[in-house]
Amino acid sequence: MKANSGEPIIGGPTLADLISAIKGCELEEAHEMMSHIQSFWRIDIQRQQRRKRKQEYNRGSKLISVSEAIRLTEEGPANVPGKIVGMNAVQHMISQIDIQCGECSNTLLTSNHRSKPLWRSPIKNYSKYYCSRCDREIATNIDYEYIPSLEIQVQDLEKSDNIEQLTAIVFGQHTEGIQFNDIVSLKGNLHVVRKYDNPRNRLQPILFVESIEKQSKDEEIKNTEEDIQEFKQFALKFREDDNEEKDASTLMSQPSQKQGYPNKLF
Repeated sequence: MKANSGEPIIGGPTLADLISAIKGCELEEAHEMMSHIQSFWRIDIQRQQRRKRKQEYNRGSKLISVSEAIRLTEEGPANVPGKIVGMNAVQHMISQIDIQCGECSNTLLTSNHRSKPLWRSPIKNYSKYYCSRCDREIATNIDYEYIPSLEIQVQDLEKSDNIEQLTAIVFGQHTEGIQFNDIVSLKGNLHVVRKYDNPRNRLQPILFVESIEKQSKDEEIKNTEEDIQEFKQFALKFREDDNEEKDASTLMSQPSQKQGYPNKLF
């Protein structure tokens, strides 16, 4: 990174001393050799960055199937067409975190997550940060900005089975008007994450959508009986999962029948 930005590379002078000692040349000549080496490094890094940007552009502009998307080993732009075969309820995700000093309200940190919103905050409440104004570590106030999100499941148009589905998340105004069985083209960035930022969940590719294009309204889409049954099963599973979470929450909030005290977590 330092070579790329033209900054001196730490350890360079030591290497120059070593070259001078091995080759028996003046230190000035060794420094000149190091300068050439650093120049080669800088050029190579810039070339690699240009190659990566070109690959990302090509991948983002080229349509890839759901089957290809879930098998990609590198994160980055993706343009995926498919049919929506499932969706969850709209929920809010964290798009920005602002940390302020609890005494002087000085902004200590602003963390932008608009390109990849979070389900959970990585910052613990009552965390202490150093405030330059107060000149000490101090308790903070944490403000969150949220964005509405909608999780959908997309399947290839020419499906061979019902197993391979890509999870995608659309945000903001794109969450409106989405219907089951819509034919869409999703453009965004593919990330390998643990769903809901839960460390117990397995890693999986999720497409964070930046833009969505729907098939023309003039083209009628007919729901087959198989499609209807698939959606009913998906909705039933989501409802059961939601009920389990509510039941667990209810049990947590109920007092113990034996002692009359709230249940404790061990």
